[in-house]
Amino acid sequence: MNDWLNIMRLYNIENSTDDFGFSDQIIIDAEKRLAIQILITLRSYYLSLGKNVSINRSHNRLLHPSSEVGCSIDGYFVFYEENQDAVYWGIQLEDLHKDNPPVYGNYATKRSPDWQLETKTTSNFLLLMAIYNGVFGGLQFYENCFDIISPSIIHSIEQQWNKIEEISWDKQSVFTTNNFDVVMCLSYNNNNQCEALFIGTSFQENFEELLNKIPVNWSYRSDEHITSSTH
Repeated sequence: MNDWLNIMRLYNIENSTDDFGFSDQIIIDAEKRLAIQILITLRSYYLSLGKNVSINRSHNRLLHPSSEVGCSIDGYFVFYEENQDAVYWGIQLEDLHKDNPPVYGNYATKRSPDWQLETKTTSNFLLLMAIYNGVFGGLQFYENCFDIISPSIIHSIEQQWNKIEEISWDKQSVFTTNNFDVVMCLSYNNNNQCEALFIGTSFQENFEELLNKIPVNWSYRSDEHITSSTH
């Protein structure tokens, strides 16, 4: 699927010969254990990229099909969790017959759930998580700024980059390049101020170019961490 190709470009594994997918038998065993049939899109992702730790478990976590996925008592197939177990994401069991159904997040507790629509499709959700995980450490080069970002910088980003409308909303805008080799997330507060900026890439030349193009005080840079840790 195109979303998987974009993820592979972002993580620079398009030409890799490594096996990043779970076996079909593991998926079949999970279906038997839960008495369900995993939808086509999620099955494709598990078989293609499911075992890649950087993409799937560097921040938030894709649940292992043989031991961690499960069905909630209120009717959701749960397959992803937030890094501090504060949110669980799942698909309504009644939607499992669809190829690419919506994904919902439980932002409350298991006993008193509060499921909210996260993305309109499963493929969009998996792309969003790959990007989130990337800018929070999954990609080799990443940086973040926890500060108010000026309107002029935001305007420049909007003019030069492609907004991914399918996974953006009023509190979070996600951008990428034509080649999908760099991603950027802008986070907004309740006053509609951009209060955080996250960037990630697998390519050092792109990373250095971004540092020159975006004049902010970075709160964290992965290259500084790598340099300091080697001395």
